[in-house]
Amino acid sequence: MMSFLSRRSLAVALTALPLLLAGCAALMPRGNPGAPARRPLAKRQFMNKPFPTRRPPFRMAACVAVISLLSTPDWANATPDEALFRVFSSCDQSFFEKLHAEKPQWSGRMTLSTGKGIAYPAVENRRYERINWQALPRPLIVGGVKLVAYHDAKDEFPGPRGLSKRVFWGFLAEGEPAELAEKLKPFVQDAERLRPATGVDWPAWIRGEFRLSTDLADGQWEKAEIPLGEVPKAGTVERILLIEPTETGPGLKLVSGMSTVECSLQGDFAPALLQRLRPDLDDAEIADW
Repeated sequence: MMSFLSRRSLAVALTALPLLLAGCAALMPRGNPGAPARRPLAKRQFMNKPFPTRRPPFRMAACVAVISLLSTPDWANATPDEALFRVFSSCDQSFFEKLHAEKPQWSGRMTLSTGKGIAYPAVENRRYERINWQALPRPLIVGGVKLVAYHDAKDEFPGPRGLSKRVFWGFLAEGEPAELAEKLKPFVQDAERLRPATGVDWPAWIRGEFRLSTDLADGQWEKAEIPLGEVPKAGTVERILLIEPTETGPGLKLVSGMSTVECSLQGDFAPALLQRLRPDLDDAEIADW
């Protein structure tokens, strides 16, 4: 992680190191060194005991703040490409809002269409794999990874109650999934949950969450390990970030040593949820799936 720490953050952290040591030392229990060791509390005992509040809370805050500096990338020093990718990795409307807010910067890197308060990379038709790609004139570079094309697709699949819907969007990247996961993780939201996928016999990395179809569009998502290759349960919607290998790219041309890095929304989702997370899809597009 040190390779992602800027010199400025390192200087701040080292300056605060005495405070960290003093604060953490103050948090250590004090007692008679000659006293016999006590058995640790069982989990049930611990859960029933009130949390101690006698020590000044600022000491714990000092530990947390400085340790955070040492373990978190400095996003102020991320490149524009890396900052855009980090927003994309949220798999929501913020990616399209950022493209709109910074349209002059990105219009030379990709062909953008616009809507009300949003911009999005345009593809000819989301339904057909041959023409639902946009090759990027200049690849985005994220952690040394080249993102060479944008993919935006929708389809249907057999679900527990008839046909379920899926929409997925993201990038074609140079590299294998494990390599990409390692290099891209510092620029992924909630990256600690990006893990090797289960349920498939090919290499893939996934971060998943789900919700009920009846939840409000702006409701909370439940973080979960989503098995890849399984159909979402009836009455649920899944949202995943997925890195997996691919054999084809724009125009269905064969590619080698490449993977897709994509968001996917799948299951029994209502139009209101789709309109919130994918504001680039208009009513006609949603109605004519």
